Amino acid sequence: METKKISEQELKEIKTLRDNFNSAYANLGMLVARIKELEDDKDKTFQYIDELKESETKIYETLKTTYGDGVIDLNTGEFKPQN
Repeated sequence: METKKISEQELKEIKTLRDNFNSAYANLGMLVARIKELEDDKDKTFQYIDELKESETKIYETLKTTYGDGVIDLNTGEFKPQN
């Protein structure tokens, strides 16, 4: 079979297409890595929220033991007993 040479324009188009594919795959890889980082950040934030809820529960239990049932006005610091 006889070999033939493609035109410079066709070769340029193929190389450009290949370069665009490589760029797209590299971009996809960076996006996947970023998604993983965001998922890790999300997990850490949920863990932190759980820790905050636990701290909140402990504080409320301590306050309930000290003051009884009621509501605290966070603006004034006043405790209003529940009737």
